[in-house]
Amino acid sequence: MYDRVGLNEEKLKILDNEITKKTIPVRPGRNVAVIIEVAAMNYRLNIMGINTAEEFNDRLNAEIMRNGHHSEEN
Repeated sequence: MYDRVGLNEEKLKILDNEITKKTIPVRPGRNVAVIIEVAAMNYRLNIMGINTAEEFNDRLNAEIMRNGHHSEEN
């Protein structure tokens, strides 16, 4: 199953080695080179201990909470 945010990680076993599987949906007319480059940069950040998906999710949840709080006041 495709996880748009990237919080769930799939593994694939090849020759007794588990590797991370990334599914990248591509539509006609998209710049595949840029999409793959971003995925590679994201993978590199993950190796360095920076989980961009978790950071994005945390920021999004904080923004939702802040905006939800404002809407309750009005």
